Amino acid sequence: MEALINDPQTENLDVLLVQEPPVTAYRTHVFHRLWHLYRPTYTDDGTRKRSLIYVNKRISTSAHRQILCNHPDVTAVKIWNEETQMLVFSVYVPPINYCQPVEPVAMQPTLDEIQACIQGITRSTDKSTTLTLAGDFNRHHPA
Repeated sequence: MEALINDPQTENLDVLLVQEPPVTAYRTHVFHRLWHLYRPTYTDDGTRKRSLIYVNKRISTSAHRQILCNHPDVTAVKIWNEETQMLVFSVYVPPINYCQPVEPVAMQPTLDEIQACIQGITRSTDKSTTLTLAGDFNRHHPA
């Protein structure tokens, strides 16, 4: 993780979306002088959170803020200017082991929470909205 945010090639990026981030010896995520760190806003401390968003500190803090999203594997940020806004979601989706007769974890709660976040933000503005949804999508369909 430190290699990614310290890499000179990432300095010119505006946003980094990370899934399954490592945790330091202090049980925290990596903070960096060039990046604002956003973690899931899910409040259960006992649940592992598997997505992060880093926003480059070149972007003014008056142009981005975190969106509340009540899911441990979803981190959301809104970035805007005078004319438009962008909603950025970093999503982790756990894999399904098709070889074991285990009940698959339903994706619907994750999708419902993402949809609620999008609707809440887009209802409150007349700005055009761009949506970026990226992540580690482990739910491979056998087809």
